Amino acid sequence: MARYFQTPIISFTDFYGNTFSLRDIRETPTYIDSFTLKIEKNDTVDEIASRKDIYGNQNENLSYKIIEHNNITLLDNKFDLKKIKELKIPV
Repeated sequence: MARYFQTPIISFTDFYGNTFSLRDIRETPTYIDSFTLKIEKNDTVDEIASRKDIYGNQNENLSYKIIEHNNITLLDNKFDLKKIKELKIPV
């Protein structure tokens, strides 16, 4: 969660004049090194992140890196991994 604390807080006023404080849009980091992983039938992003050869046991919390690195592919496919053949895994 600390990665979001650097994003500035802005005020947003809705159509009805209600003002809310929220975080501004955060720029997605660029990962230079990555490799391609073929997606199997029952894979999930959390499970992929916790694999020994990816980020290691108990590292589901690093799944955000996979999501950030594949954000357009995931959004285009409504986060349905059954529609995606492969993901790029940042190192």
